[in-house]
Amino acid sequence: MMITTTSKKYVRLLLQWEETKQKLEQKEKGKRHLQIRYKVIDEWRSWKVDGQIAGYIQGYDKNLTFLTVKGAGHRVPEYKPKEALVFYSHWLQGKKI
Repeated sequence: MMITTTSKKYVRLLLQWEETKQKLEQKEKGKRHLQIRYKVIDEWRSWKVDGQIAGYIQGYDKNLTFLTVKGAGHRVPEYKPKEALVFYSHWLQGKKI
C-alpha cells in the first residue's frame, strides 16, 4: 500500500494486490473478495507493460486506486521489477496507469 498527500481533501491511496494463480482461484470461488464502498470512477481494466497484460486496475473516488500485478506474489519489485517501475512511476507522477 502506498500513500501520498495531495492538495485535495483526500490522501491518494494505492492498494496493490498480489495476483497469483492461487489468489485468482480463491477469488473465483468466492472465498476472497474486496468490498470497497466508494464510487467507481475508472472501471476495472487491464494495464499493460510492453504490450502484455501486467495486471488489473480500478479507480475510486476519494483518490483510491486498486491495482493487481499479475504473477508478482507479495514482493512486486523483486518478482516484477519492470511492472513495479511502470506503475509506481505513473502513480507517483499522477499519470494514468
